[in-house]
Amino acid sequence: MARTSHPMPSDHLSAHARRFLAQDVTSVMQLELILVLHRDAAQSRTPEALAGELRAPVEWIVEELATLAAAGVARSDDGGETYRLEQAGAAAVGVDEIAALYPARRTSIINLIFASAPR
Repeated sequence: MARTSHPMPSDHLSAHARRFLAQDVTSVMQLELILVLHRDAAQSRTPEALAGELRAPVEWIVEELATLAAAGVARSDDGGETYRLEQAGAAAVGVDEIAALYPARRTSIINLIFASAPR
């Protein structure tokens, strides 16, 4: 029986989105955080609210939000009390593209994250 080839997301993701995954996303949980911010992009959220939604420690969320803000993926307009997705800049295009494909290509996108992870 012949095997059917299923294209990887690299066949569907732009070079910019692939680079974003390789350089700016360090874990699947971090991507989930980015996608929650993307879902309600105009809404600022507290680290505590994000921790509750993702069932993650608040301390981890705070660290990740600081990392994402430094990378230009998230922003805080009130000194770190709340965060929202940065909707301008280079990262925004990659996030939009990944968010659109993630529901249908979740496993393949996760594989790209693991392939880029430091060993």
